[in-house]
Amino acid sequence: MKIRDSNTRKKPCILILLLVLLCATLSCYDPSGYGGQFSLDDERLEPFSAMYEIDREQYCLTEIDPDSIVSIERQTYGDHGYDVMLHIEGDRRYRTVAFVWEGDEYVWIGEQESHRSGRTYTTPDGELNERIVVSYYERERPGMPAGLSITYEGPYEDVSARPTCKDALRVIRKWHISK
Repeated sequence: MKIRDSNTRKKPCILILLLVLLCATLSCYDPSGYGGQFSLDDERLEPFSAMYEIDREQYCLTEIDPDSIVSIERQTYGDHGYDVMLHIEGDRRYRTVAFVWEGDEYVWIGEQESHRSGRTYTTPDGELNERIVVSYYERERPGMPAGLSITYEGPYEDVSARPTCKDALRVIRKWHISK
């Protein structure tokens, strides 16, 4: 009769636990070493300079606030439709800028910016800021169609739920001037 050692049953469990920990660690790993936050003039953001070469007004996008703080998200697994996403936060605005790696450079494929006014409103989820969200993507991404999308989120009738580019830019400029 063969006697089983109780440690024999523990080995697969330990191996599975180690694999789970390894996967969790790798999902947080940034191979670029660029973890943290940066100012827009940081030289490590140079590979993403294509975001300054586009005609922002053509896509209903505003200029990037030079005092913004930037963080870098790199896709290490899955197909999200982009390889790198910059998260840029400025005064009452938040922007994500998507890039894909093509050849030997990062190519801008679009961005989304969210502008908050100073007004709030009550919802079942609590107090929210009124906002306008402008998205423009040259390529379709999972859950995000190509092209321009502008939405208004708030209860106030002085802004249309689906503003035109011209109306959205007028309201956004008013919000940022009246802060």
